[in-house]
Amino acid sequence: MDSSFAFLSRIPDQTGYMVISDGAVIKSEGDLTNHDTLASSIMKILRIGAPLTSSIGESFESLTIAFSDYFFTISLSGPLTFIVKRKPAATPIETK
Repeated sequence: MDSSFAFLSRIPDQTGYMVISDGAVIKSEGDLTNHDTLASSIMKILRIGAPLTSSIGESFESLTIAFSDYFFTISLSGPLTFIVKRKPAATPIETK
């Protein structure tokens, strides 16, 4: 494992992650291993959102795309795009 991305494996409830640089996947693990089409789709979403960020004068730090059984968190850091697939946290059951 590339130690510079080891922190991604310690994210709670993650089932996989991907690191993209200049549109190319440079690291992927777990459920996101070899999912180049997902990387391409995420990069398209980010390009579509670029005009919105310039029109409001701010850029986003992260984006979440939620599905019923999992969600993706997409974060930008310099030239890198990080995509993490996570399971929703279990809701504790209250007992009285």
